[in-house]
Amino acid sequence: LIREKFAELLGRAVYLEMEDDISDDILVATPSPGNRKKFDLQISTAYLSYMVLDQLAKITKQAADMLYQLFIKNAHTRAVAGHLLEGAFLAKFPNGGEWPMTALKHSPKAGEKDTYWPNGLSPPRRYLRLGYRGRTVAIANDRVDLPVEEFDRLDRYYFSQGDRLKLQNGFYIPRNKSQPTLDAFVYDEGPRHATVFQVIVSDKYDIPAGGLDWLHKCGAKSIDLVVVTPPLRDDIVEDIQVANTHRDKLCNVYNLELHDLKECTAVELKKAYSIPSVADGRISGRGAAGSTIGVRRGATRAEARMISGRTQVNQTWCCP
Repeated sequence: LIREKFAELLGRAVYLEMEDDISDDILVATPSPGNRKKFDLQISTAYLSYMVLDQLAKITKQAADMLYQLFIKNAHTRAVAGHLLEGAFLAKFPNGGEWPMTALKHSPKAGEKDTYWPNGLSPPRRYLRLGYRGRTVAIANDRVDLPVEEFDRLDRYYFSQGDRLKLQNGFYIPRNKSQPTLDAFVYDEGPRHATVFQVIVSDKYDIPAGGLDWLHKCGAKSIDLVVVTPPLRDDIVEDIQVANTHRDKLCNVYNLELHDLKECTAVELKKAYSIPSVADGRISGRGAAGSTIGVRRGATRAEARMISGRTQVNQTWCCP
């Protein structure tokens, strides 16, 4: 399997030309429940996706980015791109670093969909810093542009929504792959502030109210949201929504675009989809009910999931 062969296979499958001997062994088309003419095209199993990654990794160290660039080009295949994007996010962000973002603001019109224009004429830029100069998380107006080695790794913790956590400084990752709440969050125990991350590839997303409520019950006094996406075309409007009942539970909302996955290897991506067991000795901290379970740096989570929760929405944000 080489890049050119896989790209040709994917291109024909998008147009439902699936007569290739191996196409139905790798790719599966899933019709949309509401419209049989719309479909998602995905690699049929996680195991096969790892096999494809392994084969491409024999050719290039940037196998993850190669697949990401192939699947991100078409609306039918963006779900796979999202799987790769979330894996790379979980593999690299806990290591610390700095990323540019677009700051978004509330729309003054309640009752409309929340709308972002990250590609506006003069979007306000912000910079997310993780593990910089002893701080767990910071959002700045300027860029320091330092190598990743200058940033500290964050301690990682796994959680399930409903746990009564004693939050502490670190990077929190859900245990349950189907949990429709948060992809991850970083907690700063000084100001009791949570920075929530959602990785999406669609142009619409509903912020789960339950996740915000749970974080507040765990002790977070303020919450920022960072929506991680592929690059958006100029004609794409990101539509982010939250119920009016929860509008005051979010302080700031940002869009962070990851243009490529060149810094993430196939090995790192695969590790990002596995949770260490207690038996392997890599879990530290208390395991009793209601306590936080900390995992040694370098540990990562189970297979990624697509989030599909819906809620009443009538609070709007937009780029100034």
